[in-house]
Amino acid sequence: MKKAAANSLLAIGLFATVLAITGSVQASDPIEILFVGNSFTHGHSAPAQYYNRDKVTDANGTGFGGVAGLFKQLTLQAGLNYNVTLEVEGGRTLRWHCENKAAIIGRPVWDVVVLQELSTTPLPANRGGNPSQYAQSVAKLQSLIRANNPAASIYLYETWASPASVIKQGYTNSGGLQAMQNDLQAATYDVYHDLGVTGVARVGDAFLKAVDQGLADPDPSNGVEPGKINFWGEDARHAGAYGSYLSAVVIFAKITGVDPRSLDVGEGSAAQGLGLDVSMARELNRIAFEMTTLAEPARQSLPN
Repeated sequence: MKKAAANSLLAIGLFATVLAITGSVQASDPIEILFVGNSFTHGHSAPAQYYNRDKVTDANGTGFGGVAGLFKQLTLQAGLNYNVTLEVEGGRTLRWHCENKAAIIGRPVWDVVVLQELSTTPLPANRGGNPSQYAQSVAKLQSLIRANNPAASIYLYETWASPASVIKQGYTNSGGLQAMQNDLQAATYDVYHDLGVTGVARVGDAFLKAVDQGLADPDPSNGVEPGKINFWGEDARHAGAYGSYLSAVVIFAKITGVDPRSLDVGEGSAAQGLGLDVSMARELNRIAFEMTTLAEPARQSLPN
């Protein structure tokens, strides 16, 4: 009898402890995260472009969801408390955001800021890019952000090579997707090492990893190979549903430290919201995990 009573008291005590812990977690202040970028962040078309827009704040009032909306859903799935805000406008560089949106980006409220450059700006000049401008823009934004919140974490959102950009930027006979992604990675990590930002969300590298592993078709212009997915939209440049999902999962894993393989892909999930194949969504979660556990590449001194 005494043992039963003791067990009951222990159970009550444990429940009270769990309740207290749960209550404290729920009552804790949310992490404020700001996404700065263009259509590679806000999405280019349905279903990603306006996904979850009612659960995020668009600081420019355009009502986008995109990768930021997907990130929000992933945090909800993981039981995390994030307030997600976007400051995004299609076709804009980070320099433009710095010059025109400093009042938003410089708010002291931001705990985390994700910076996404115009997709071709990090490329070498002979490929239509301007890596010096990229580095200067990040440096100015970092100074702006840290002046108002020295504890803010700043992440670079590394974008991807695409079939359309390979053609437009002159990589068709010069290594294709791999060569273009190498240049994007080199410029991004030059900035990372030189400026000491918090980290890099290696989205573009994750795209290429999925292509190399046979999950995604490298050039779906003649139709997607059976058993593979297409990362890109109709323009073969912006991300489609699968590409948007992988982008969000890589960013989520990098920033939160949560193993993305634990994310549900069924009812109520971000993957389901985009209409993704369940088994393929799990594979993309795995790719994101592998990407975020790799060692950071060294500085490569990409020519300007």
